[in-house]
Amino acid sequence: MSDSCSNEEAINASHVILYHASKQFAETQEQRKFDLCDRLASLITHNFTSSDGQSILSLDDQKVRRWCTHINCGLRDILASRLSDELRSRVFNLISALANAFKGFDWLLISESSDNDGQSSSQSVKIFPLLVKLICIDTCFVISGEVLESFSIGVRLMLLEYIILSMAEDEEQTNLLRDISPDLIISMCDSLSQTIAHLIDFLKTTADDWTTHKEDPNRLQIVFGCIRLICLWLRENSAAMDESLAGLSPFLNILIQDEKCRDAVGPFLASVLGDDPQLGPKLKDFKGEEAMKGDSSV
Repeated sequence: MSDSCSNEEAINASHVILYHASKQFAETQEQRKFDLCDRLASLITHNFTSSDGQSILSLDDQKVRRWCTHINCGLRDILASRLSDELRSRVFNLISALANAFKGFDWLLISESSDNDGQSSSQSVKIFPLLVKLICIDTCFVISGEVLESFSIGVRLMLLEYIILSMAEDEEQTNLLRDISPDLIISMCDSLSQTIAHLIDFLKTTADDWTTHKEDPNRLQIVFGCIRLICLWLRENSAAMDESLAGLSPFLNILIQDEKCRDAVGPFLASVLGDDPQLGPKLKDFKGEEAMKGDSSV
């Protein structure tokens, strides 16, 4: 009983700290705003991220709504500004912590103008298209860099995964996409498609010197993350399958036959290539559907 009470008190204390930190985040326009990004990301990650892949936060919880409102307000200011690479990464780390804690982007629906049914104003919801565009552009930029950092790229790949899943889950446009115009939705899909094409080009470039790259653990993790995201995208956009994988099949075949890589990429490839006449038989031991249910990570 005392352990239960102690745990509840700790959670309530975390909500209080998050509320005060988020209020400062919304109100300050100084450099400290980015220090608060780091603090908020750390608080959310350490206190509200479960190990079983399930969200432990509820959008119906008034304690959650109080600090989410302030964070969304602060993010609107930041996302509309020009930022350096370093500051943008700190903002993405906060957004990543939120997406991972809530298992998606429904937290963007919370704003001061939310009504009693928990629906938000169109102003709040329209953060999402801007966020999609910025993450897509930034992912293409960092994956083209001379120095590849798996954590930095992993954060962006995870965000893209949650974006794809959130859009797929709201296919009827009753929640996250409700107030977003069809033109904006098409624009978001185009941005995602272009980013996936960029990731495929990265894999093709990697394949050209695979003997060297396969010995680099950093590069390997990025390759695995790219394949996971590409497979998720193709599951939701099967019409793009042939065009997207053109020229990539030989590299995928190499990965499947490589003992170090097979277990890492096999389940994801099986989810979209299980019926492929060349690769399908080599993937028969993997359960593709289960692969896409795990935590989003590189």
